[in-house]
Amino acid sequence: MGEELVSQEMRREIDAIVSRLPADVSCVATGSIIEGFGNSSSDIDLYVIHDEGTPKQSISIGIRKSRYVDCEYMTRASVTDLLSRVENLSWGAMLDQPIFDINRYYRISIGIPVVLSDGLEKTLQSFDRGRACTVFERWSLLRAYEHLARASTALAFGAEDQADVLLREGVLWHANSRLAAGGEGYPAIKWTGEKAARLHGRGTAEFDDLLDDSLRPEGDLDSRLERLRSRLRLPDEPAALITARSCGLSDGVAFLPPAGPSAPGHLALRGRAVAIVKGVVAAVCARLAEGADWAEATRGTAEAAGVPHHELMTAAWFHTAGLRSSGLLRTDETEEPK
Repeated sequence: MGEELVSQEMRREIDAIVSRLPADVSCVATGSIIEGFGNSSSDIDLYVIHDEGTPKQSISIGIRKSRYVDCEYMTRASVTDLLSRVENLSWGAMLDQPIFDINRYYRISIGIPVVLSDGLEKTLQSFDRGRACTVFERWSLLRAYEHLARASTALAFGAEDQADVLLREGVLWHANSRLAAGGEGYPAIKWTGEKAARLHGRGTAEFDDLLDDSLRPEGDLDSRLERLRSRLRLPDEPAALITARSCGLSDGVAFLPPAGPSAPGHLALRGRAVAIVKGVVAAVCARLAEGADWAEATRGTAEAAGVPHHELMTAAWFHTAGLRSSGLLRTDETEEPK
């Protein structure tokens, strides 16, 4: 990884872009090429960092010769803020953390400075690739568990095709967590095979162990679910944080039960909003409407469906995100476990 991976032609293309930048603007080259996964046709990823004010552009994509050039614009203040946010990410913050910040942090940590304004070099040197790998290891483990939980719940509610896809993706996220623990932390699932090959060698037992259950899964969905469940161990802290989350029907929201076995239910707030709910969400909302709290509603649904409570609770939280953001469900204040 590094400058030796940037061809002279690519360097000339980057220099042509940088030559048009103002004096107070820095530029960092990054992305899959710098990581060592790209090829001669890969796009060029550039972070263009302004010293002051607000960049006039956020992201722009253009073409130079046969190659895409992806320029993402930031301010120095936003870079400093990104450094602090990612370095201090707790398990609790990671539960609902999108990959965007982690991806940006990692890319800056491996980036090659093309031109730097005064004072930015020290900030960029604080971006640590090892720290990025640790964060991505944990984040990927949470995504793997979330996929496991959604797969087991989907299977219990008869959505076999969905369970199959979720299991394949869950295996990949688990592989990404294990690879990041070994120093291969590039935060993109599409490079899982290349990372595994670089760490273990393509076709080795370790390589196959990481990927076979996604690419060539054997057995039925239940056996595949058990295999992933047996491999995936969620630490006590994030497991307790998931248990501590709670939500319920917002004031004035009514649950309208399904009109038949295959029909959806609805959540309605008079004069404001109506949402269709089905599957696990409808089952949990029905219990919330009867007066159960979140733990009771998810436990009762889990017992009826034959799914481990913690897994169903995780899946139900994922699937109710839109209802919480729209205000149809309220999020209850909870204290983080000590």
